Amino acid sequence: MTLGPPYTLTIPGRPVQWQRLNPKYGFNPTEMKNAKKRVRFLWQQKHGDAMTFPGHPKLKLTCRFYYPDNNNADLSNLIKLIEDALQTVRGKNVKGAAYEDDKQIIRYGESFIEFNSDEPRTEIILQVIY
Repeated sequence: MTLGPPYTLTIPGRPVQWQRLNPKYGFNPTEMKNAKKRVRFLWQQKHGDAMTFPGHPKLKLTCRFYYPDNNNADLSNLIKLIEDALQTVRGKNVKGAAYEDDKQIIRYGESFIEFNSDEPRTEIILQVIY
């Protein structure tokens, strides 16, 4: 497997995770929607308006999440929010989208959560697989 150059993004602040649509668990659709918009906006600011990976290439995604406390975070839900935020919306090319469909992600790097971090943030690394 050969990897293309890494496309990176660091998002300052407490990581936000994807949540199921269930009010019983304190679902906050506004928080999740705003978090997705922020990820896409920051990706666009760093990598431009055009889709970063057009043409359906296979991708490797690595996400690292740093929490300021001992939060009960779920790694798969944290990654899911990033995957959703960086894809196009219902097939429409959206400014800041990195790829068309999260099905293009066929490999994950060493993603993790670190608790009690002095600098809460999310780090994203996307690479094409050749």
